[in-house]
This record gives sequence, C-alpha cells and structure tokens, in this order.
Amino acid sequence: MRPVDVGDQADVVEPPDHGDAAGGVAFEPQPRLAQHRGGEVEARRRPFAEPGGAGKAYRVEAPRVGQGGGQGGGAVHAAESVTPALTPGVSVLAPTVCPRAWPRIAVPCPASHPGGVLAAVRRSRRLTAPHLAARPLDPAKFRDPALTAKGEVRASVALSALRTLWVNTGTLCNITCRNCYIESSPRNDALAYLSAAELEGYLDEIARDEWPVEEIGFTGGEPFLNRELPAMLGAVLGRGFRALVLTNAMKPMRNHAAALLALREAHGERLTLRVSLDHHDPLLHDLERQEGSFAQAVEGLAWLAREGFRLHVAGRAGFGDADEAAMRAGFARLFAAHGIPVDAADPVALMLFPEMDARVDVPEITTACWSILKKSPDSLMCASARMVVKRRGAVRPAVLACTLLPYDPQFELGATLAEAARPVPLNHPHCAKFCVLGGAACSR
Repeated sequence: MRPVDVGDQADVVEPPDHGDAAGGVAFEPQPRLAQHRGGEVEARRRPFAEPGGAGKAYRVEAPRVGQGGGQGGGAVHAAESVTPALTPGVSVLAPTVCPRAWPRIAVPCPASHPGGVLAAVRRSRRLTAPHLAARPLDPAKFRDPALTAKGEVRASVALSALRTLWVNTGTLCNITCRNCYIESSPRNDALAYLSAAELEGYLDEIARDEWPVEEIGFTGGEPFLNRELPAMLGAVLGRGFRALVLTNAMKPMRNHAAALLALREAHGERLTLRVSLDHHDPLLHDLERQEGSFAQAVEGLAWLAREGFRLHVAGRAGFGDADEAAMRAGFARLFAAHGIPVDAADPVALMLFPEMDARVDVPEITTACWSILKKSPDSLMCASARMVVKRRGAVRPAVLACTLLPYDPQFELGATLAEAARPVPLNHPHCAKFCVLGGAACSR
C-alpha cells in the first residue's frame, strides 16, 4: 500500500488499511505512555514508512529520560552513537535533543548537510539538554487509583458542572510532531473519524438532560482532515453553543475555506480557531513539527485574521530557553509583523502550555494537596469537561475524562455523558504536572 500523501490531499486523509506500507513496513504506533511509566532503555532503529514518500527510513530511538543504558553521555550520547551514516540521495532521520522534548523521536536530517538540524541547533545554542538528567518516574507511582505509592489517599475530582465537551475528530494528522501527546500522524488512526451523526447523539443528550454545556471543542489529529467537521460545526453553532477548533492552520484547514467563511458569516465570534505555534522562532517550531510548517501555519493564521475570524494561539511554555515573559514578547512581535489580532499578554488568547513527559518524576496528588497548594479541585479540567472519541473498530463512541489521556483505559468513563459523570482519580503523571502543578486547561 502506498503511504498517504498528505501534502497534496484534496480535503481529507483516509484511514490506512493497516497492511504493508512502502518498503513492506507496516505502521507501528509509538509505545503508549501508560505502558512505559519509568521507561525502558531503547536504543534501536525502528523502520517506518515516510509520509508522502516511497521506500524505507528509520526512526532512531534514544534511551529514555535518565536512562543512558551505560552510555557515558546518557541519552544525548546514546542518540548520537546510533545515528545512521548519511548517504547522498537517501532520506535519513537523525536524532535531535530539545528541552523537555521526547528524545526517542527523530526529525528529518537533510543528507546534504552532515549533522543536519542537530548541528544547526547546537550552533544556535538555543537548546540545551540538562533535563535529560531529570529523575525518572518512580515505577511505584500512579499504580493504584485509590492510594499513592506512599499509601496516602489519592485525590480525585468530581464533575462539578459539564461546561465543555471536547470532540476528538480522529488522530490522523497531516504532519508528525516530535512531542505529540496523542501520537497523531498521517498513519495513526487509533481514534477514528467521528461522524456528525454520532456527535448529534451527544448534543441530543445535552439538551434532554439539561447539561450546562457552553462550548464544544474540536481536537485531533488535525480536525480539518475529517470531512464532516463543517457539518459538526454547523450543528454545534446552530444549537447555540460556542465552538472551538484546534488546528495547525495548514492546507487541510485552507481546503475548507468556503465552509469556514460561511460559518463565520452565520455565527460570528461564537466560532474560535486556536492555531498551534510551538514557538515564535521558525527554526524551533519547524524542529518540533517539520521543515516549512511554521511558514504554512503563519500563512493560515494571517488568512484567518484577514477574514475576521476570532483567533487564539497555543504555544509551549517550556520550549527553548526563554521564560514566559520572553516567549510572550516574541509572539507579540510575530503577531504585529503579520497583522494578527491576538493579544500575546492574554493567557487565554495566547495559551502557553506546560510540557508533558510521563517518564519524568512528579509528585502524586493526595487529598491533602488541595490545602497545601491552595487549589480547588473545581479548577481542574476534569471538573468541567469530558471528551468524546471513537476508537478504531468500535461500534460506538466513548466518553473520556479529558483530552490528555486518550489511550489509558482507566480514563474511559462510559458511552454516555451520564455514565461519564463519575469522579476521576488523579492517577497519571499528566494529572499532576499539567493540570494540578502546571495549572493548565485546554479550555477556559
């Protein structure tokens, strides 16, 4: 089977048939975080089919955080030691190291430039790797939903009021990012395309049971690869909800320009598009996503601005070596240069999310933490949100506790919103680092 060519898609990436890809190499998802708490040492070459190309390339996997596997330089040294030799005319993937990024995932390295992106990044001195010495997650943690490794009562969060319903439109994406928490790619359809009819069932449940939902958020994958997204947006906006779409603003979005303009004309600012820009510096953004993706995203963002859409931007707070103030200042310069009406000082208009790495040690959250941290469980995302997904091969969708944990079965709460209304134990590193200690939420 020829790999899906996402660069020239008319409007959609079709799910793969899971047979042999180019070069006889079938798609193999990355190991699930829930299965690798603490992490095993991995330093091997994994074959995979390049999106949009024929033949084989190799994914080079460095040892996981804090586990150099006997390598003197830890993960950095080990990653360098297994770099394949560069051969002219052959596409090779070489590892790069980036603060708080996953060293096991590789980025394109041009054969014409020995050292490639890694050498360029070293010269720029923008990225360092002190975090690779971070203490790995204690494997005894996050095992029991009721108790911590120390035997203390684990904190849980009740659904106080369902304000936001997230919809995962499918995990297929037009690009493969190095640090994608959901492992989206042009070949990963672990979460299948959700249909407009399936979403209507949940909208009917909201109306029937009088759930206090105010906003429906759409995430992926890249939501605009789902050909039914415009119909879903029309249904949501037509019922009076606000709609939020998370997008990379690249070609899949632009393929739906006419439908988007019609929705904006009919519903105005009740439709918000949040565009992902990992960094205001093109080099760092492209290092995370792919070469040229920054220019395409900014072009899409500028188009949305010119056409009068309500815009937000999502970046990463810990990406690069700048603090939050410097990051916001850099984004402010970018927005001003392109006429993008986003207030970089507004934490909602420009959301800078904390990094997520389930292999790095983090405290478990107990019931005593609420008073110690002076934080209310009602401030957490799972107190006011749920996410609908459709797993590949499933008969019907399921409702999860939040957007961050799509593959961990303990966070699948039921098939309906009523079934998913039960409390959520904070039994995952993301619960602690992203939500409680990081103070982040996917919607505000």
